Amino acid sequence: MSDARDILEKLIETCRDGETGYLHAAGVAHDPELKAYFQQQSLERARFRVELTDAITRDTSLSCITHTYW
Repeated sequence: MSDARDILEKLIETCRDGETGYLHAAGVAHDPELKAYFQQQSLERARFRVELTDAITRDTSLSCITHTYW
């Protein structure tokens, strides 16, 4: 189970990096459409990050419950 968690944590880090990168790109873009696109991509990476973080939390909770009752 640790391998899956490690992969999820790396994906979370990648999403965080993407979120930051797109937000920076939006900040320096001059074209309004391009700025909006970068902002949208940043928000999407934030949503991905939250979903992956929730997956780790659910997995940890499930592991704890299984260990407790097993």
